[in-house]
Amino acid sequence: MRDLLTELKVGTNIRSVQDDGLKRRIVVAARDNWVMYFSRLFPVCGEIDNKVEVLSISHRDIKLLKTTKATGMSPEHYKVLQSYSYVDVLSVKIVDESTLEFMVKNESLILFTEKASQVQALVNFFLVELRKDSNYVRAVKSYITDEKSLLNFRKGDVIKLLHMDSLEPGWQFGSIGGRSGLFPTDHAQLTVPPDYSNMKNATRRKSMISIEKKVISTGGSETIKSRISSSSSFTSFGGSTYLMTEFGMKYFREPLATLGWKGMAAEGKKAAQLVQHTKIPIQESLIYFTDKELSELGAKNFNDLMRFMGDQQSQKEEPERDFVQNMLRLCKEKESLQDEICCQLIKQVTDNPSRESCIRGWRALYIFLGFYNLSINLRPYVLKYLQEIVSNPLHNYQEVAKATEENLHRTIQFGGRRNMPSTLELDAIMKGRSSRRIAIQLPGELKHTARIKPFSIANDVVLEICSTLGIQDIEETKEFSIFAEKKKGRSMRPLRLEEYLFDFLLDDNSVNLFFHRIMWSEPFHFYNDLYVDVHYNQMLPTYLKGNFILPNNINEMEEMIATLAACQHKSGGAGTNPSMQEIKEYLPKTGATKLDVQSIQQQIVHQLNTMQQLKPIEAKIRFLTTGSSMSLFGYNIFTVKKTSNPQIPNPCLVAINQQHLIVIDKDTKDQLMIIPLKEIVTMCTLRPSETSKLPGVQVNYGSAGISRTFSFELKEARELCHTIAMILDTVSSHPSM
Repeated sequence: MRDLLTELKVGTNIRSVQDDGLKRRIVVAARDNWVMYFSRLFPVCGEIDNKVEVLSISHRDIKLLKTTKATGMSPEHYKVLQSYSYVDVLSVKIVDESTLEFMVKNESLILFTEKASQVQALVNFFLVELRKDSNYVRAVKSYITDEKSLLNFRKGDVIKLLHMDSLEPGWQFGSIGGRSGLFPTDHAQLTVPPDYSNMKNATRRKSMISIEKKVISTGGSETIKSRISSSSSFTSFGGSTYLMTEFGMKYFREPLATLGWKGMAAEGKKAAQLVQHTKIPIQESLIYFTDKELSELGAKNFNDLMRFMGDQQSQKEEPERDFVQNMLRLCKEKESLQDEICCQLIKQVTDNPSRESCIRGWRALYIFLGFYNLSINLRPYVLKYLQEIVSNPLHNYQEVAKATEENLHRTIQFGGRRNMPSTLELDAIMKGRSSRRIAIQLPGELKHTARIKPFSIANDVVLEICSTLGIQDIEETKEFSIFAEKKKGRSMRPLRLEEYLFDFLLDDNSVNLFFHRIMWSEPFHFYNDLYVDVHYNQMLPTYLKGNFILPNNINEMEEMIATLAACQHKSGGAGTNPSMQEIKEYLPKTGATKLDVQSIQQQIVHQLNTMQQLKPIEAKIRFLTTGSSMSLFGYNIFTVKKTSNPQIPNPCLVAINQQHLIVIDKDTKDQLMIIPLKEIVTMCTLRPSETSKLPGVQVNYGSAGISRTFSFELKEARELCHTIAMILDTVSSHPSM
């Protein structure tokens, strides 16, 4: 929803929205997409599952919720433990004044609440309203028979009632799953019409099937490939082989209107035609929705799809990208249509005789599955559909099906892309150009050119660059990050490993990408020269700024400075002793401590005499090993203009590593304040105020019920906040770090 508001250019001030049509779009999108929209919340606890804290009741469904504590940049919020549509709810009764029993599908749900009577009244109100004029029943017990004229079903199945003349008392006629027949009236009770959007089990941007849920620890592109390989075959489950025809028979609108109950229509058409290419426009959505607006929007999209693919003539010539953009926007505003549109795309590329039409359809499907996840109802069918094509070397569209399957797996694991693609990007994809060469800035003047695909994530590039550095260990790769810089350095932040690069890149190349190390728990390995250069180039500027803490003893300090200066001179390949000007460039800022430059010069000459056989790359290695012994090595260090603590002198330094956030005196390097990272509860960035021209960061921390707040102002507020969040995420998933 936030992404939609951003695209519509709606800020936090509702008065800025003057267009009534735009207001309606926002309200409708909130109604359709917000999980908690217009819900009444009741405190409850469960009979068995103590995680349940809140019961949510809305016009759409009931949900069991728990409170998820705030972490990092994520505020406190409700997590949905279980969702039940009113199709699933048979009844609710009061056991005693504080106990409720819900009869849900094939189970009994016991909840305890002081609001038992209010909960029962509200649920019954929705049940009565939604069951009015319903022609659906739910089986309250199973009915199994060998008689072909009778309908077999199991307890909990939803049956659609059909008209039949001269029914005997005690019998009804209905259909389920493409089959129809008679059944006893006392085996079922009236239920809410099964709207498809309510039958989906709350799948959103980041939902995952439990067997597919993996953390990023196994890597980016490797993870996608291994997951595709591990799930390359679907076994039959519950009688299903996950064929798209089965999905159509189960969920498409009125399949019995054209099909007999053995999957064959009177004119000889097979059930498979439900999911095969057609040149006939549809008047309603393929999937059954009780919401007429959804059905009409689905039908309109299908007809637009036919014109886009060339199956119907268009009244005016429109760029191909217009349809794709409209399709993606429609799915963002109407998440309930995502499965419908995926089915439309699959239908129109299946057995399509036109190669040009098919290519357009496959490219649209490729883009679609890179942005939107599917419900757990549809997902296994689409995966099976794609896998069958990928495993067939003779299929004309094997390669694009493979790329499309990778997009779906990536979307399941990380969520789809957030921002709408630009017109230039869409034009490139529709013309078959599947990648873009991007120069990634490495520390120093080094660059790595990466071929980035439309759905590449930051971790793909991290792994690629780490490979060139010789790093193969996955745990070690997690210590690196891609940074996105825009506005010529005025805005910069690290990207989470699962974030899509094209959600940040702009067509005008105004966004630059940088590669940096942000954690240093793994020791140096010096796999190759590039590894050494990258670490040397990142460590050197921090040292020269005076951000590392040198030894307190002046003699030890000058000896270390001389050694590091000699390493710098030697790493440049110089064969003569350095000039005084060069020596000054090699020295770090030491604040109040005054250095004896003459003494240091003599020690540098002595050190260079001992390094005569040292190669430049070896000098850099010695610089790294020597410098890594200094205090504050391994910290991300930022200069802060002002803090909320008046006892801390300004400006000061804030340093962050995997364990601590430390505030340090900029000149003396005395430690002024320390916050264990594990005690940080939430963080947020602060906008510049009238009294301050700089943005800020607010950190809420504490333990054992004691909450504290600390804030500070600095230019790199966003970068610092996201760096802490990334470190917290990594450490929380790997407590040993």
